[in-house]
Amino acid sequence: MRIAAVVGIVLLGMGMGSGVGWAGSVKTRAEEVVVTATRTDQPRHQLTKSVSFVTGEMIERQRTDATLEVLRTVPGVFIRRSGAAGRTTSAIIRGSSDDQVLVFIDGAEASSPTLGSFNFANLPADFIERIEVLRGSSSTLYGSKAIGGVINITTKRGTGPARTSYLQEFGTLRTFRETLATQGEAGRLGYHLGVNRLDSRGLSTGDDVEQTHVAATSNVELLEQLQWDVALNFGDSHVGIDDGAFRPDPNRFIEREHLVLSTTLTGRPIEAWEQELRLTLNDDDVLDIDLGNPGTTQAFARSRINSTRYGVDWLHRLHLAPIGLTTLGAEIRDEEAEVSSFSKTAFIWAGFLQHQLDPTEHLTLIGGVRQTHHNFFGHETTAEGSASYRIPATGTRLRSSYSQGYRAPDLNDLFFPNFGNVNLLPETSDTIEFGVGQAWCDGRFDAELTAFRTEVEQLIQAVRVTPTTTQAQNISQAQMEGVELEGRAELRPDLHLSTHWTYTDAFEEPSGEELTRTPRYVAGVGLDYDFLSRWQLHLEALQVGHTEESVATNRRQRVKHYLVVDGALTFRATDHFQLYGRVENLLDEKYHEVLGFQTPGTLFFIGGKVEM
Repeated sequence: MRIAAVVGIVLLGMGMGSGVGWAGSVKTRAEEVVVTATRTDQPRHQLTKSVSFVTGEMIERQRTDATLEVLRTVPGVFIRRSGAAGRTTSAIIRGSSDDQVLVFIDGAEASSPTLGSFNFANLPADFIERIEVLRGSSSTLYGSKAIGGVINITTKRGTGPARTSYLQEFGTLRTFRETLATQGEAGRLGYHLGVNRLDSRGLSTGDDVEQTHVAATSNVELLEQLQWDVALNFGDSHVGIDDGAFRPDPNRFIEREHLVLSTTLTGRPIEAWEQELRLTLNDDDVLDIDLGNPGTTQAFARSRINSTRYGVDWLHRLHLAPIGLTTLGAEIRDEEAEVSSFSKTAFIWAGFLQHQLDPTEHLTLIGGVRQTHHNFFGHETTAEGSASYRIPATGTRLRSSYSQGYRAPDLNDLFFPNFGNVNLLPETSDTIEFGVGQAWCDGRFDAELTAFRTEVEQLIQAVRVTPTTTQAQNISQAQMEGVELEGRAELRPDLHLSTHWTYTDAFEEPSGEELTRTPRYVAGVGLDYDFLSRWQLHLEALQVGHTEESVATNRRQRVKHYLVVDGALTFRATDHFQLYGRVENLLDEKYHEVLGFQTPGTLFFIGGKVEM
């Protein structure tokens, strides 16, 4: 009944005319510009692919510190967390695996060189200015690992007069959160510096969480047409973990230090030519310690994984009217992993070319090709093409795209003891997508329907070879196909509604079995209401369909569907001081996002923020 109710609300919202490309429901009627789809500023109405975005204002309304909670509101995205706050958290898009989703923080590839995925557990939302989520393969501009999509995170920049803010929050599970930030502009220099601290008790003994995160950005105009930008994100965490599903351990914990650094020079030698040179560093140091359980013969265990990625990107944008926009670039990645049992390096370079042509005011055509070289797997060429058309009489938006994808096995897939498989082959994919969107009443109501299909050859999966061990193996083929509905409605100037519903049929061939940990559907409804001049209410409901997990020797176990309702209420006492309350899992739903790791019940938080 609850499933039907949520779907009914979604369809009702769509019938009222909801919205394209919005992951939240705040006022955004002005023309939006999106960067991720083409790696250059592009008006939303010209988009040829599915892109959703979350702004800093949307994040502030949710009153959450967790980036994972923000991403739950994005169509096509499913978030999995292994228990309470601080535990491993990953994102999948349209049935892809988490290592087929490429994550960037300020232009630096932040995904793990060893695992291929990104752990969102240690990334607070306090310092995020904007998130753009590109759903579907983007082979030309982003290459390997972007089969499922791209999550592009931009942290805050300093603007305007100097100001400082402090936030203090208390909550269930003895949760304490403090955030101190300062930002501003001084002449040609803009700066932002923030420190976040989170302490929380886990759901079982020894599972406490201690996290510190530092984010810093600076941008300076060196010359009239030359800008230098530096962005740093550093996280230090201590998290108690379990030995695995249904296997709690009070004496095991992980110490992690993760640094993502990028420095970018952007210049325009002539009006028609803009270039961007970026150097990046992603250093991830993970220490896993198991002290052994008292009264047992379990021995002390310690393992360490240090992985580092060095990157160089050189991007050129040529605006050659009436020929169009040509984007070309080169990338170099040096990925190194040092584990107690192996030390390996992967070296990847790539070159790409993309051209955008707008033959008329209403038609956009994009095509591109990418050449990638991997030191273990040689050369691979991928290509894509897409188009969008706006019907002048009705404002209807039509778009379609085709994209080839490619993902080389990660270092863990190849070499990790008792799991790696040196005989693995790279994954390849083909993705097609069709979309139609419509706005009414000067953009107050907006809706979009998208159909997609992805076929992956040589999909890499963890296959159980014994009841207790798994190995990375290529399976013959997998298909992910489905539809997305998303929308936005401005019911009144102070009342906004957003809805999204994604149906995904993801299965292996020739067996026809469902892909594990992929829900058949995800439906969401969000509401924002400003009232009595100083009050803000945010509510959201998320219904997730069942998933399947692999247990024992490749047996399957179904994980039931669930409904989660969250809310936040903010009182802006003055222009410089605000109080808020937040509740997570209002209905106290008992559910698993990952089998064997129980999620918390209802959680309450209260906090205040002062800005000077």
